[in-house]
Amino acid sequence: MSSRSARGAVPRARRPRRVAGAVLASVLGLLLGALPAHSQEAVAVLYFDNSGNPELEMLKVGLAQMLTSGLHGTPGVTVVERARLQAVLDEHQLQRGDLADPAAAVRVGRLLGARRLVLGAYFELLGTLRIDARVVDVETSRVLASAGVGGPRERFLSLQAELADRLRAALAPGPAPDGSPAPTRGGPEGPVPSPAGAPRAPAGSPPQGGSRSLEAALTFSEGLGHLDRKDLVRAREALSRALDLDPGLEDARALLAGMGP
Repeated sequence: MSSRSARGAVPRARRPRRVAGAVLASVLGLLLGALPAHSQEAVAVLYFDNSGNPELEMLKVGLAQMLTSGLHGTPGVTVVERARLQAVLDEHQLQRGDLADPAAAVRVGRLLGARRLVLGAYFELLGTLRIDARVVDVETSRVLASAGVGGPRERFLSLQAELADRLRAALAPGPAPDGSPAPTRGGPEGPVPSPAGAPRAPAGSPPQGGSRSLEAALTFSEGLGHLDRKDLVRAREALSRALDLDPGLEDARALLAGMGP
């Protein structure tokens, strides 16, 4: 062998190291590429406690469903579906009212795999409806944020939509979409301003919150109860009635569309 060939040859002992290094870099690249750009935190909306009119007891089902829908699309958040919450309660023989106990609420949150919970209470007094919500850390049971809305009971659908907007601002990490600072975390707070750019009803949709708003919400809740019991015929009837009472009730429309003809 010439001296030139000897100088140009790569020592055999170095080749396996180079190959192993290339393989390792390739594997690491694949693993890093498979990781999400940011982690998603699971959030579960629990059934709120009815502290007032017993005629509004069933409203907690519709409220949980509407708030769950309203929180979809919040940056950095994965929302647990209400049907999954109900399935966990059924499996562990828990009642909706049991969630008023903070220890039971945290236990259910862990069963759902949630990092944060949205829970609270509502009551009606002399025609005025008040809904208060708080965001709770499942691991520490610490209240991270709170928000509340109130107004005439006939405006229920508008009130819950406003509350959903405020909760979106409290749950979203970093600055709000309008560039304002994120709500302060770490303790009970006052109402959180609605973020600019939060989802609204589609243009041309009938406004929510009319004189039959609460009746529509109660009928919608009735339909959800039938759906939980797998009574599809009665569920369809109730959801259709709710939509007749308020054509802007998009949650009822979406459920009906998912049930097919």
